[in-house]
Amino acid sequence: MSPSTRLTFRKSSYSANESACVEVADLPGGAAVRDTRYWDLGHLAFAGHAEWWAFLAAARRDSRPPIPSTSSEASPSKDWAD
Repeated sequence: MSPSTRLTFRKSSYSANESACVEVADLPGGAAVRDTRYWDLGHLAFAGHAEWWAFLAAARRDSRPPIPSTSSEASPSKDWAD
């Protein structure tokens, strides 16, 4: 993702006004997710739908998703937008 890319993040209407939430942004073929409390630390980018759905399934099980090895399919990314 280029440094000039600006993502539009949204959070669930179920989140109310709490700061302990996550936000999601659409990516071509995937999604990005970030913590609303620590949005300045960047986001996780999921390049494919399969990786995104695997992440959601793991989150719903209240467990951590597997950490990707050297694959670029799901990698931490800093949001460098202005």
